[in-house]
Amino acid sequence: MAKALVVLLALALVAVVSVVAQQERDPNLRLIKLSEEDSGAWMTQAQIDSLAQRRIGFMDVTVRAIRQRRPRYPPAWLTVPY
Repeated sequence: MAKALVVLLALALVAVVSVVAQQERDPNLRLIKLSEEDSGAWMTQAQIDSLAQRRIGFMDVTVRAIRQRRPRYPPAWLTVPY
């Protein structure tokens, strides 16, 4: 049971790393899924627009939160009054 969990976690990590690596190569590409079971495909905005024009349902599952920068200052609730 523990080995299966380790394997699943490793596969999940590989999937996240591959998504981020692809995003780093071309930030204009978006990871688009046509169904829940679909593994997804990297598409340009023109390809996404074509799907929308043909009224084909899709989901944008691109991970963008990882690339956002964190603020350099601590939040107000974390500061210590003097």
